[in-house]
Amino acid sequence: MTKYKQFLNQIIAGTNEDAHGERLPKEFFEKLLANSPARAPLHQHHDPSLPSLGYLENFRLVPDVNAPGEWYVLADIFIRSDDVDEALKGFSFSAIETIGGNTTNPEIFIHLPYPLYKDQKLVGELIKSDPTLLVGRWIKKGLDPTAIGLITAGIVLLLGPEWDKQYKEHIRPRLEKLFKKILALKNKGLTSIDLIQHVVGNRGEQIKVYFIPDRSDELRSLEDIYIIKGLNSVRQFLATDMRSQSLGVQRINLYYDTYLSSYKIFSVEYLDGTDVNIA
Repeated sequence: MTKYKQFLNQIIAGTNEDAHGERLPKEFFEKLLANSPARAPLHQHHDPSLPSLGYLENFRLVPDVNAPGEWYVLADIFIRSDDVDEALKGFSFSAIETIGGNTTNPEIFIHLPYPLYKDQKLVGELIKSDPTLLVGRWIKKGLDPTAIGLITAGIVLLLGPEWDKQYKEHIRPRLEKLFKKILALKNKGLTSIDLIQHVVGNRGEQIKVYFIPDRSDELRSLEDIYIIKGLNSVRQFLATDMRSQSLGVQRINLYYDTYLSSYKIFSVEYLDGTDVNIA
C-alpha cells in the first residue's frame, strides 16, 4: 500500500499579489473551484511530462485573517513519502481564462502564457487574424523561466470508424492555420507550445489528450503523421484499459520520444481523481 506524507491546509493560491505582480479576484477562484474535481493529481512545476507526486483534495476558499478583503485557496496535499524533495518548491495551480475572439463557437483556441497575454497589441492582432479563433491566457502561478503556450482544437474527435479522415479533413487544417503564426509569437517571447485534442471516451466523456512535443523542434513533432499515430495509441489504450471503461478518463498525457520518433502515453488521469504513470 502506498504511503503518503500529509500536508494539510496548504495555501495553493490567493487574491493577494503574486510573483508576476498580478492579482486575481475572489470570483476567479470561486469559478475555478466550482469546476475543479474533488481530487486532482499533484504535478511537479505544472509539467505533465514528469510523474505526479501524489494528489490534492479538499479545496476551499477562505478569508485571509491577516489581510481584510483578501482570500486564500487551501487544499490538503498527499505526497508519496519517497517523492518529497526540493524539486516540488511549494504548491500552486494553473488555469485558463478567455480574453476575446470567437467566444461563442470557436474552432481553435490559443492560450498565451505570461507575459504575452498582457501584450494588448499582440492579443488584438491574433483576434483580428482569424474569426474562428478564441484567445485566452494560461495562468500558471509559479516563476517558470519558459513561456509555453497552449493550442486546443475546438472540435471533439470521436475515435470511431474513419476517425483519422475526420481529423485530417476537419481538425488538421485549423491547426495548420494557427501553427503558421507560431514563428511570430516566438519572436515575441513564446518558448514553445503544447497541444490538446479532445476525444470522446468509453463513457461518453470528453477526454483531454495532451501532447507534449519535442521542445527543440515542436512544429515538426506536431506534424499530422505523429499526432495521428499518438491518437491511435490513445484509441488502442481506451479499447483495452478496464479502468477507463469503468471509471472514465479526464486526461491522457503523451510526450514525444525523440529516440522512437513517436508519441508515447505517459500518464492517465481518471474521472475519480486517481492517476497512473505508464512510462
